Amino acid sequence: MQRSILAFVAVLVGVFGSSSSIVAAPFQNGSFESSSLPGPYQFLPSGDTSLTGWTVTDNGIEWAQSGFTGPGYLAHTGSFYIDVAGFTTPGGGIQQSFDTIPGDTYAVRFAAGNAVGFGRDGSGILEVSIAGATTPVNFTFADATSSPDLQWFEHGFTFVAGGPTATVKFFNGQNPLEHFAALDSVSVRPIPENAPTVYLLLFGMVALVCVSRSRRCSDSLLPK
Repeated sequence: MQRSILAFVAVLVGVFGSSSSIVAAPFQNGSFESSSLPGPYQFLPSGDTSLTGWTVTDNGIEWAQSGFTGPGYLAHTGSFYIDVAGFTTPGGGIQQSFDTIPGDTYAVRFAAGNAVGFGRDGSGILEVSIAGATTPVNFTFADATSSPDLQWFEHGFTFVAGGPTATVKFFNGQNPLEHFAALDSVSVRPIPENAPTVYLLLFGMVALVCVSRSRRCSDSLLPK
């Protein structure tokens, strides 16, 4: 009896668990630590894939180690961050594609940074878009500071996946000689909405099997 119930539960877990978000490949390298680049600074042109998981777009970005620009320019997480504003030409971008499960909800989180100095006025924007969502996802996040040290502002949003993959892109179209658009601590994680329902169903099915066999459920599930 014990073995039959455990086998039944295993089958249910396999069936219902297959629709859960946990089977999707995770988003990677959100703090830009993993790369094939020598530090402490690099300008990365469009098409560059040196940052694991990421592809540079448009007119390029800058990748820097904490303290390279100045002692007050520290990463939000780890030792590295990027400036999406680029080097001298407006229009910098970076994007990453990742696996999703259609219909599942995902939470995107990131930190945007800015500072006053080197001709920059302390204000900047990050345009964030998701390709592969059920509805168009386009956000513009604007931050400003009067600090000479790099200040970080945390942002986030959610989206519903419309297919097996999605792409998140960060873009800045401002003059890079007047604005920073630092980026760090990017994460994309599934929101497990269906797990409680699945487990309640599993326990309900086990209880029905126990009752039909005129056995107490607790006795059936305890090791003999």
